[in-house]
Amino acid sequence: PVLAMADGVVWFAGVDMPGQGARPLEPNSSRRLSKKRMGRGGIFVCIDHAAVSSDEAFLRSCYMHLDA
Repeated sequence: PVLAMADGVVWFAGVDMPGQGARPLEPNSSRRLSKKRMGRGGIFVCIDHAAVSSDEAFLRSCYMHLDA
């Protein structure tokens, strides 16, 4: 679980790979990755938070350096 700033829906879950950028990551795959192979961001998740009204923009927050 990730303690986020507000309720929301996962938009992207992945891992930062050196020289490759962000790579999508399935939940069960995170345990198989060595921290030595990851980039500085490590395992991360981005969450879309709902706007209060239809004329407001949504907010996306990202959480990096997560442990498997």
